[in-house]
Amino acid sequence: MRPSFVSCALLLMISTTASAAGPSLDHKIDVPRQFRSGLSEPVFDWQVSDIARYIEGYERMWQACVEMSAKDIDSVNQCPAFCSGNLAATAGCSDGAAAINKRLTSDIRRFGKERVRSFLRQSLGTRENR
Repeated sequence: MRPSFVSCALLLMISTTASAAGPSLDHKIDVPRQFRSGLSEPVFDWQVSDIARYIEGYERMWQACVEMSAKDIDSVNQCPAFCSGNLAATAGCSDGAAAINKRLTSDIRRFGKERVRSFLRQSLGTRENR
């Protein structure tokens, strides 16, 4: 059973700002209007909606950039924005890379490289231990 469009949309309504206490990876994905179409529960796999493709591309690149930055904090803003696939997926991928680069650059300015690197590594470790 696939999640409905409404449950996916509610799941994505997450705060976008880092708290004053420290860095945060919480984010909200604003899907561009041109990719907000398609079936919420497709009958066949090939009927995946543009919104689902956009979100998947965005999240995959966001996660890849977090992992890359956790290994090498100096790689922030070097996260590749090269993406391939469906138009919605590539747009999501590119937007995800831009968003995480902007977030990490801001967090480094606010909290310093070492604190952000430590946070990223801890965050990845927590996800892997679930």
